[in-house]
Amino acid sequence: MPIDGVLLLHEVVPIREVYEEAIHFRDYLDIVLELVERVRPRLVLNGHIHRGCFTCYRFPWGSHYLRVDSSQQHRCYAVIDASDESVEVLRDGDLVERFELG
Repeated sequence: MPIDGVLLLHEVVPIREVYEEAIHFRDYLDIVLELVERVRPRLVLNGHIHRGCFTCYRFPWGSHYLRVDSSQQHRCYAVIDASDESVEVLRDGDLVERFELG
């Protein structure tokens, strides 16, 4: 069974509560956050930022955000299980985070 409502982005979603002052966001990225708020997908996937293994966040309207480092420096990856609509983040094969899309 497919999971609908997944938005895959190359650009970072400028979630200031998450990234605080660690990242200087360019003004044009505000349109990315506006898109996410308008579309309200169940899951937003992003891998552009290479700081740490992963970042999880839940928007006030219920959408999940997951950023996994795509550089392979931390050897992290995400697995989306359509059978139970769960998402797992693994680091070097070990489970480090799990949540359900609900």
